[in-house]
Parts: sequence; C-alpha cells; structure tokens
Amino acid sequence: MNVLLWIGWGVLGYAGAKLLYPAVERFLYHVGSLEANYLGWETPVGAGLVVYLTGLAAAVGQWWLIPEDSVRQLLPWLWFGTGAAVLAGCLDDRYGEKTVKGLKGHLQFLFQKGTPTTGLIKGYVFVTAGAVIALTYSFSFWHWMLLTGMLVLSVNTFNLLDVRPGRAIKGFLLAFVAVALFSSDSSAGWAWAPYLGAVLAVGQFELQERCMLGDAGSNLLGMLFGFWLLVQQNLWLTATFFLLFVGLHVLAETSSISHVIERVRWLKWVDGWGRQN
Repeated sequence: MNVLLWIGWGVLGYAGAKLLYPAVERFLYHVGSLEANYLGWETPVGAGLVVYLTGLAAAVGQWWLIPEDSVRQLLPWLWFGTGAAVLAGCLDDRYGEKTVKGLKGHLQFLFQKGTPTTGLIKGYVFVTAGAVIALTYSFSFWHWMLLTGMLVLSVNTFNLLDVRPGRAIKGFLLAFVAVALFSSDSSAGWAWAPYLGAVLAVGQFELQERCMLGDAGSNLLGMLFGFWLLVQQNLWLTATFFLLFVGLHVLAETSSISHVIERVRWLKWVDGWGRQN
C-alpha cells in the first residue's frame, strides 16, 4: 500500500508540475527573471518555483487526506523549511551579486563595501531555519549541531551543483535513491513523493535548456534532501553526508566541482546525459 501511495502522489506531482510549468515560465519572462546560461543564452531563472508550488498544493491535500500522525507532525516543518529555502533563493536570483562567488568572496565584499550580499543574507536565513528545524528532531546539543550543519550544507551543496542543466536535479535524485535504500521510516515519504514527481517534470524542461532552477530551485532540492536525512534519524548516514558536503564545499572553494566531473569518465557521462548541448 505504501508503494502505491508513493507512486500515486508522485504521479500527481509530475502531472501538476507539467500543467503549472507554462504559467510559471510566462511569469518569469514577465517579471524579467532572465539570465545568461553557461552557453550565453538568455534563459528564465526560477523554475524551482514549479516544484515548490506543486509540492505545496499536494501538501495541503495530504494534510486533509492522510490522517497519519507522522505526516501531520512533519508537514508544518516541511512547509517552513521549503518556504525559507525558496524565499531566500528568490531573493538571490532576483537581486544577487552574480560576480561574487564562494564564502570568501561574499565576506570580502562585506568587508570592502560594508554591505552584506544577498548570499550572506541567504546563508543567515538557512542557518536560522536549519537550527529551528533541527531543534525539533535533535536529542542533544551535539546532535542538534550536527543536524543543523548537515541541513545548511545540504541546501548550499545543491546550489553549488546548479551550474549546468540538470546537474543539481540528477544529484538530488541519485542521492535520494541511495539514501532511501537505508531509510527505516517510509511512512513519512508520502510528503516527499509529489516533490519528486515535480522534480522529474521540471528536470525535462531544464535539460531542454528552456529554464534554470535558480537558487530558489537548487536550495529547495537541498532542503528536501537534508530534511529527509533529518527525519530518518540515522546517525551514521547523517554524519556521512555531513562530511561529504564539507568535502564538496572545500573542493568548490579550492578548485572546481565541474573540473572533477570533467576528469571522471562516468561522472561526465551522467552529467551530460539528456542534455541538448
């Protein structure tokens, strides 16, 4: 029964995102949310809104249709986390300093200009939201620190991956499948199924290079993945991904994730699969 519910909600999420995407695409063009992609083509930024709105609509339905306490208890926190991720991401998509990269760059900008970047503001939002959410699921101070750090790093990691069409989405789906194999509690998974379906739908449009997820979308993916790890309460898995995220951040600051992907044959194949160019 759980599998059928997962599939059912996932299909609804996929179909809902397909129906919603054209309207969101027109909205992004209308408000001028456009940016040159890695090929220099002007592309609407913020397609992650489709995933968020689809998941939000499905969550309202789940609240009324699924009486399970596990779903009722986590849905408000999931709304809070995803809302914070998307709101901060939209701020950075619309007003962010595109030439400032990395934590070092944002701090240098702050010290030189005396003004925080939208990236630093976004980081503050993530740390605050992550700390509040982790407080609900932690059982000690150090566990709270681990969960907060993992959640914040998860959000930013998928942002680091979002530099090529479909890369962040592929990373999210592969990581989610890997973690699901070790997940002990699948009952709460109903809450994630519509988002997964919507991600698959939006991924097709992004691979066609019709849109970009934007920070709103990549941050949302990171929040969804980190929150799933948090809910599972699997300490060794949480610690493993925390260290993995730290490693990817160090790599991004000192070298380039894209450079590593280009040098590893199977990663390069996965990264390019389905892409138009």
